[in-house]
Amino acid sequence: MDIMFHLGAHCTDDGKLMRSLLRSRGAFADGRVEIPGPRSYRVLLRETIGILHGATASAEVQSLLLDGMTETDDAERVILFHENLICLPPKVLSPAGLYPMAPDRIAAMRGLFPDHHCRFQIAMLHPALMIWGLLARNVAADYTALMAGIAPKILRWRPLVEAILEKNPDIDLTLWCHEDAAVLWPEILRDLVGLPDTMPLEGDADMALTLLTDTGTEALARSFRETPPRDGVERTERLTDALARNANPALVEQALDYPGWTEAAVTKMTRTYEADCAALAARGDVRFLTAPVAVPA
Repeated sequence: MDIMFHLGAHCTDDGKLMRSLLRSRGAFADGRVEIPGPRSYRVLLRETIGILHGATASAEVQSLLLDGMTETDDAERVILFHENLICLPPKVLSPAGLYPMAPDRIAAMRGLFPDHHCRFQIAMLHPALMIWGLLARNVAADYTALMAGIAPKILRWRPLVEAILEKNPDIDLTLWCHEDAAVLWPEILRDLVGLPDTMPLEGDADMALTLLTDTGTEALARSFRETPPRDGVERTERLTDALARNANPALVEQALDYPGWTEAAVTKMTRTYEADCAALAARGDVRFLTAPVAVPA
């Protein structure tokens, strides 16, 4: 069985991905894929990790976990959404960088199901936007309290992913940039459920629809409803065009006005983030999602 862990990151899709899958479940209604309700597993997984304390789950424990999460014995894939399984929001940022607990916590998750194939998804986010998102969720009283002396320059994804891979050298890991999620959404959904590129899903345009003006939302929804795209290339073209024409500036632009930050500092962080993402995309040991492009005739 494939055990799929979508681990966020925090401040990315905020549950939209699970809702898109549930809207799309008519495409995999044969019972091959199960999407358990979060209440059936979030506390269960956290408590079991604590009990095992680094040990590997026995066949009996694995069976008990799956029985507690799933409704049938026929599922080939179980999809779990749990961004807090790595850490709670107040611990996302640390003097050691982003998500310092992630390598060990992911190893512990794999230890829950050693007889099954565990796969992991992580959406990366510009660190400055991560700070903005955590503040918007009242994780700390203000910027100073959130950062607690942490140097912004150490908040990088490449060292984090490298640490995850070092601790879990044979991990099945899928990454993408959340900034591209509106266009990548169809590919993200298909990576979760294992459906072919040509299979339409109800939730394909869900993320893009949240970023458009009212006029753009109506036009894109009608387009996908009346003439579903034939494949990933056509989906990408339509989503990209809709965002270029009708993106709502209030929804796609964030003011990053933090104490002590300058425009040059934000630019430098952006370049570092982009370089880290490019380096990770070039690795051969992770799956890095990018939008499909048309091949010239």
